[in-house]
Amino acid sequence: MKRLVPLLILFTVSVLGGQAQTPLGYTGTWLLDEKASFSRDVDKKAFDNFVLEILEDDETFTMKVSYTMDKRPMAYDIKLQKDGSGEENKVGERFSVSSRTEVKDREIVRTYKQGGDRGSHGIDKFILSKDGNKLIRVRRQILDPMENLRRIPGVADNSRLDLPTTLVFKRKI
Repeated sequence: MKRLVPLLILFTVSVLGGQAQTPLGYTGTWLLDEKASFSRDVDKKAFDNFVLEILEDDETFTMKVSYTMDKRPMAYDIKLQKDGSGEENKVGERFSVSSRTEVKDREIVRTYKQGGDRGSHGIDKFILSKDGNKLIRVRRQILDPMENLRRIPGVADNSRLDLPTTLVFKRKI
């Protein structure tokens, strides 16, 4: 019986210790590969000096985003809960973003809504390459009908605007 007790303790520790989520390898600094990224021409000015830093722990991803838009530096941080419980983040001074994040097959999938009833909503999917050196963010963003859509040529004020964007990042070494 004395020999059995240490084995039971070891078994219990290994089972309970295995319940924490294994890090997925997203932690690091990611630099935008502009040539490999797809976006509309109007967005290209928004991706100058685009850097994404991701910190991962057992429960969350923290994403620090920085870029230059119209020669002005922009930066914000968002915290995403891995368990799908949801989160509220402030992006810049004007926007509050509600989202829900899940990890599916080593991919981060985030559904979000910003700007209240007349804002935008969408899905971000982050996919890490098998070698861990390339990160792809696929965004499907829908802009609901808003007054400022009339300023875009060919878009009526009652239209919904669908903005797909794929950004490819390389891990900074």
